[in-house]
Parts: sequence; C-alpha cells; structure tokens
Amino acid sequence: MNTHFTFLPIDLVDDPSDADAVHKQTMALFAGADLPGDEGMKRAGANILWRWERDGVIVSSDIEATDVPDGAQTWARDAELSFPAGSHIRFVATVDAVTRVRGKVRPVGDVTAWFADKVRAAFEVTSYQFVASSFARRRDARLEQVTVAGIGVVTDPAELARLTREGIGRSKAFGCGMLQAAAA
Repeated sequence: MNTHFTFLPIDLVDDPSDADAVHKQTMALFAGADLPGDEGMKRAGANILWRWERDGVIVSSDIEATDVPDGAQTWARDAELSFPAGSHIRFVATVDAVTRVRGKVRPVGDVTAWFADKVRAAFEVTSYQFVASSFARRRDARLEQVTVAGIGVVTDPAELARLTREGIGRSKAFGCGMLQAAAA
C-alpha cells in the first residue's frame, strides 16, 4: 500500500491562518475520489492528514489526490516504512496536545511527555530538537498547533507505520496529527 503526498506551495493556499479554510482546500484535492467511510468520516477513512511545512502545506493520504492544482507537487511511497527495530529516526509532528480532565478538553502541561507517551509503542524519543507553538483559527476559536521534532529509536516498525498513516491525537482535520519519520 502506498501513502500519497501532495505539497501545496503557500501561494496556492487560500487563507493560511484559517485551519477550516485549509481543511476545505485539502479535502477539495479529493473531490473526484471515491473516499471510504460514512459521510462526515471521509477524511479519517482515507487517512487524510495535513500540516504546515516550511513554505506550504503537505498532505498525506491513503488515496491519490484527484484534483491537484497547477504548481502543486505529488509523490507516493510505500506506506510500510522500512525502519527496523533499533534504527534511529528523525521525526517531526504537529499536534493538538490536549487531554480530558473531568470531561473537559485542556492543554497538556508538558508537551514532550505527552508526545513521548503517544508514540511510546512505536519509538522511544531520545532527544527533542525543536518544540514550538503556533495558533490558527478553527471554527471561530483558536487552535494551538505544537510542532515537535527530534530523534528516536524504533521499537515497533508496524506501529510506527500505523502512526505515520493515521496520525496522532486530535484535530487531524485542522493540521494536527501528521507524523513524518526519516532515517537519522
């Protein structure tokens, strides 16, 4: 199975500060695709994830985008990553680091501990190189997007492949959850 990627340069993104608008634009890439899942669950059914990367938006999905604008780039790679247990990886992810406290969603106090717990079954974080927060609009509210990057050691290659396909945490439709890994 392949994971498909689309890169939209910043000049192709309608409103970069509006996570709802970027979500709609991301889903428009798949307007001609027969996405799996019930109505309202199509993004999750195709594992469509996106996040800001350098000067644009990168989108990953199980299904190839059908409506790619001129100037965008597309590529695919084998979804089953070939990182054997014990190999060192570089990772980057943008997440909505929240937890439930007595039924209410609250930001976590220690993002690095929260992240390490979320990925524990796939890899052990050995160091963080970058942790930064940014804010986007989402349904007339602010969404805190925390980007974490670092080095880790793979403990379960299949779990790492699952996390890179399905994402981590909440707000995946709004630029959070996408995990990328490469050999260190």
